[in-house]
Amino acid sequence: MTFTSMENRLSKYYEQLFLDVYDFELNNIENSGAEHLFAVWDEERHHLETHLNEVSNLSKIQSFDDW
Repeated sequence: MTFTSMENRLSKYYEQLFLDVYDFELNNIENSGAEHLFAVWDEERHHLETHLNEVSNLSKIQSFDDW
């Protein structure tokens, strides 16, 4: 996970930028983006059986070797 400390106004700008560019399945109301953004999870996180597991299954990338 990456965390970057920034002012509220700047964080809102980045949030809107991501929503405008990328297609987030979990946010259909505010989302107008069409590009795909994927995350690669390690095996331990993948098997936690959380909703993140479902999202990571949308990607064809299953390991760092698939890049």
